Amino acid sequence: MLRPIHRSRLLAAAFLLAAGCQAVPAPTPRSAATTDSPAVSSPPLGPSVTDSSPRASAGAASTFIYSSGEGDHQDLFRVGQDGQRPVRLTDGPEKEFDGDLSPDGQAVVYRRNPTAGRDDADIWVMGIDGSRKRNLTNAPEQSNWSPVWTPDGRIAFASARERSLLQLWTMAADGSDLRKVADGWCEYADASPEGRQFVCSGPPVGGSSYELWIVDVTTATRRQLTFSRETDFGAAWSPDGQWIAFARDLGERWSLRVIRADGTDEREIAVEGVFPAWSPDGRLAWSGLGGINVANADGSARMTLPFAGDFISWGP
Repeated sequence: MLRPIHRSRLLAAAFLLAAGCQAVPAPTPRSAATTDSPAVSSPPLGPSVTDSSPRASAGAASTFIYSSGEGDHQDLFRVGQDGQRPVRLTDGPEKEFDGDLSPDGQAVVYRRNPTAGRDDADIWVMGIDGSRKRNLTNAPEQSNWSPVWTPDGRIAFASARERSLLQLWTMAADGSDLRKVADGWCEYADASPEGRQFVCSGPPVGGSSYELWIVDVTTATRRQLTFSRETDFGAAWSPDGQWIAFARDLGERWSLRVIRADGTDEREIAVEGVFPAWSPDGRLAWSGLGGINVANADGSARMTLPFAGDFISWGP
C-alpha cells in the first residue's frame, strides 16, 4: 500500500507551529510575498468578527476537539470557547487521534492505532465526556482512517479493506450498514453541508503528491479540484457550501488556503497553518502559530487558544 511520507511532515508542522504557545493574538505572518490574497474589491468570505476576545471569536457555544501528543502517544482533548483547561477524553497507551464532533455535539468519532509504529487502525466512537468508548470496525489491518460525521449522522472514513487502496466508505453510527462511496484513493474526507458530495485528498494517476478531489455520492464519480503538483491535504467544507479550506505543502511551510467548490478563487488565509475546521456559523480554526488559531473566514480578527493541537474539529 502507498504510504505517503507527507503525513509525518504534516504532524511535525502542527507541533512546530504550536511551539511556545501563549494566550496572545497570533503573530503577523512573516511574509505575504507568496499569498494569493484577493484585491480589496473582492467579495469577503464569511461573517465579520469585531471583538477578538476568545469568547467573541470562537462563539458563545463552541467546542473544540483536538488531539495532542508526540510520536505513537496521542490523546484526544475537549476545550470550550472560553479557553479554560482542556478536558482529556482518552488516556490509553494507543495512539488516539483524528477526532470529529458529531452534528449534535454529543459524540466523538476517532481513530485508534493499537500498535506502535504501524498504520493499522480502527474507528472508535465515544460520548462527548469520554464515556462509552466502542470499536466500530474491529479490523485494524484494514487501515481504517480519518473518520468524519456526515450531516445525516453517518460516519465516513478511509479504509483499505478492498484492493489495498484507501477508498471512501460510510457506515451507520453504530458501525452497521457499511457502504463504499466511490472507487479511487480518498483520504481525510469531509462532507458538503447537504451530504451529496465529499472533498478528500489523493494522488492523481501517475502522481506522487496529493491533490483535492470532489466525490459525488449519487453518481460515485470523482473530479479533481486542485492541480498544484504540491501536496494539498486536510480539506474542510464550509457550512454554506461555498468554500473548502485546506493546507498546501510548500516545502518550507504549510500554507492555509481556501478555494471555491468549483475550483475558482483560490486564496491564502494564513501563511502557516494545518488541520482547518469550520464553525457552524462559518468561521475558521486551524493549528497555527502559537496553538489553535481562530479567525473570520478571510483570516481577519485572529486570536489564539494556547493549546498545541492537531486534527481539530469545531462544533456546537
